[in-house]
Amino acid sequence: MLIDFLATSRSYSNHLDPIWAALSPETRGTYHHESVDLPSSRNPTVVASFGDGQRCPGRALALVEHGAGQTYDGTNPAYPGGLRRERFGLFVVPSQRVADANLARYPHIPNAVVGCPFLDRWLPPKICAGCGLGDRPGHECHTPTVAVSFHANLDGKGMDGFARNCWGTYAPVLGELADRWTTLGHGHPRWMSVDTETTYRSCGIEPVREWAEVIDRADLYVVDSSSSGFE
Repeated sequence: MLIDFLATSRSYSNHLDPIWAALSPETRGTYHHESVDLPSSRNPTVVASFGDGQRCPGRALALVEHGAGQTYDGTNPAYPGGLRRERFGLFVVPSQRVADANLARYPHIPNAVVGCPFLDRWLPPKICAGCGLGDRPGHECHTPTVAVSFHANLDGKGMDGFARNCWGTYAPVLGELADRWTTLGHGHPRWMSVDTETTYRSCGIEPVREWAEVIDRADLYVVDSSSSGFE
């Protein structure tokens, strides 16, 4: 049996790539990255978002949570236990809490609790014995690198009151961070743009779009609301 994958965002493929790599070569079908509906196929397909699942009509589906599994009003289909998730035949989730949220509404759909496969590449963590910071190429003791990050603004998607970031509050003082520490600027992939990168640079902050690079380089991560904080 061949298994297909679909990831229309880097934040989705981050969570699917380790699973794809763990499959035996003879079971790997096609890994799609297009933001279009897939042609009909008998191949079961693995996705990491409800929206990507909608792009796979007629296919058997498994949904991998692409974050920590936050829930808001309990009905948004993008989050565990939300409505309109009955098409999925398997939920791959980071914790029993997330599995329980799905099972409360869909008791007949199995959940595989696997943690966060994306993080496996950093295990076990390498810690400097001299200062307790991450021991990585170019590390200097007692000179921490700070990464600051902001979530996307998702008002209008059933999460009003929960889903605005804090950029407007903290952007005026970001330069004070860069004056004291080496500082990286990150953000949700739906939010990072040329404008935000320009603002980061004007504050003396290096913009970094790739989340894996932030993990590689930062000793302290400051974020308003994001699954990346748990990672």
